[in-house]
Amino acid sequence: TGYELQLQIKLLDIFYLMISNDAFTPVKRSNDSTRTYIKQAISLIQYNYNTDIKIEDIASSLNLCTEHFIRSFKKYVGGTPKEYLMKYRIDQACSLLLSTDMGISDIAQQCGFSDASYFARCFKQLMGQTAASFRKLHL
Repeated sequence: TGYELQLQIKLLDIFYLMISNDAFTPVKRSNDSTRTYIKQAISLIQYNYNTDIKIEDIASSLNLCTEHFIRSFKKYVGGTPKEYLMKYRIDQACSLLLSTDMGISDIAQQCGFSDASYFARCFKQLMGQTAASFRKLHL
């Protein structure tokens, strides 16, 4: 449901804050470097979510093999980078739906979706309702 997704997004945000503030004690030395590039990847996603960012580009910017990056990200964050990006985009869209009177197509574009129909499908899949219904229900 939509509330479960919002809870997941908030938990991911908390997890990111915990990683950013070194709340976890590394078990091995290698975890230290892994934690560092996961933090960098999350920052890249959050900074570039509204662009045509590609997972391969993130991995490349961190000098990592794409498959290894995806595997490590999933292990430490609980989902793939693509899933995190999509949830983050939808979370940003929810914020804009509630805090602005922008049109849904404009919000879709501002959140990194080049196709409003794709945004609508993703939003409904993750939130369990359309963007218009979400806005109407929460305002």
